[in-house]
Amino acid sequence: MEKIIIGVNELQRIKDVTANKRRVAIKNKAMELCKDFLDTRPHELHGTVSDPKFFESFSKYVVNKATEKLGLKKPNLEKVIELTDIPYKQIKRLENDYKLVMNDLLNSPDDYNIYAETKEEIQLFKELQLLCEQLNKYKVKPSFQVLSAFKNRVTAKNDTWIPNHIYIKTIVKNK
Repeated sequence: MEKIIIGVNELQRIKDVTANKRRVAIKNKAMELCKDFLDTRPHELHGTVSDPKFFESFSKYVVNKATEKLGLKKPNLEKVIELTDIPYKQIKRLENDYKLVMNDLLNSPDDYNIYAETKEEIQLFKELQLLCEQLNKYKVKPSFQVLSAFKNRVTAKNDTWIPNHIYIKTIVKNK
């Protein structure tokens, strides 16, 4: 059966844009805190970090690099913290935040479109589309009274009436 786009999940799209900005801010803060241990030359995936392993675990990466710099034989967190001024707790907190944001972004949909998928949803969408065409043709101004009269079956976007995808998805599902 054919699917038709009936709306866009703006809330999810905005949430993902915000999460991506947060990811970049966390990444930049972590890079700033760990700059003494990073080789900052251009990298195609991660901007200005040459080693993508840094993003797998900020704290482990820094401890390993500090271990190398100190000439220790094996990584020892207590020894590294004692001998350096690494803000380990702050780095660890940023790492946890980064992983949470990345998890949210990985679980985010690839497509923000909302589809009418069943025969009932498609039929309802087409009926509401006809109603919206008439409302727009007669230049009915969006108002609370009109929304109430049509029981939120339609909504207005930029002074144009459109079928309410939330109504379509919930009314068909609850039948």
